[in-house]
Amino acid sequence: MQRELESDPLVMSFIVCDPLHKELIDIVEDRRLPALIRYFHRYPLKARQHVKGVIIDMYEPYIQLVKQCFPRAEIIIDKFHIVQHLTRAMNKVRIQSMKKFSVESLEYRLLKDHWKHLLKLLDALSTRYWYSRKLRRYISSLELAELMAGLNEELKKQWIAYQHLIGSLRNKDQRRFFFWIEHYKGTLNPQLNTVLETFLKLEKYIKNTFRTSLTNGFVEGVNNKIKLIKRTSYGYRSFVNFRTRMLICFTLTKKVA
Repeated sequence: MQRELESDPLVMSFIVCDPLHKELIDIVEDRRLPALIRYFHRYPLKARQHVKGVIIDMYEPYIQLVKQCFPRAEIIIDKFHIVQHLTRAMNKVRIQSMKKFSVESLEYRLLKDHWKHLLKLLDALSTRYWYSRKLRRYISSLELAELMAGLNEELKKQWIAYQHLIGSLRNKDQRRFFFWIEHYKGTLNPQLNTVLETFLKLEKYIKNTFRTSLTNGFVEGVNNKIKLIKRTSYGYRSFVNFRTRMLICFTLTKKVA
């Protein structure tokens, strides 16, 4: 599995992790395709053929990398990045709708201040009542999300489609997920339509996502920890020193655990 991190203003580094054993394997200085192919070709083909699956985001060069370096590996699109694409697109739709209202209006303030409620999965919205000063009444998170979605018909249509897609993904229902993509394809806001087109291009790999419980969650955690170490160290001038420090930190942490 991989996750890139910024180690140079012009180049992103590449993290290689084992999600099964929760291990940081290595950090490659350059995440660009030619550099990564050279790096992985250092391993014999027989060893690379033992790799059964690689979890990546939707970065096209990574797909080409897996095909060239790990011929027997399944490409698995990380679930987090599928959700992220949908959430970002829906948030842009929210902003577009918000800007149609006056800055002083209640509708504008609701969409601006309570945006998180609109992006949550319907089943995750609380039915517990709390007092809203803007509305001057008690309301639940579920009712608030439905109220905001209903501020105009266009926003409501996008929100319902978003909930169908996110819900199917959360329930690991592959059939319904792609059913909704085909159902809504070409009928939604351009922000969401672009995401659906991307999903259809990567349909083969996204289907692998539904068949496994593995994600890049561990890699995201590693990346966040590395960023924290970099901040407290005020950065590194030498990539060799940086890589050595990270490998030592994660190796010692695993041994102590």
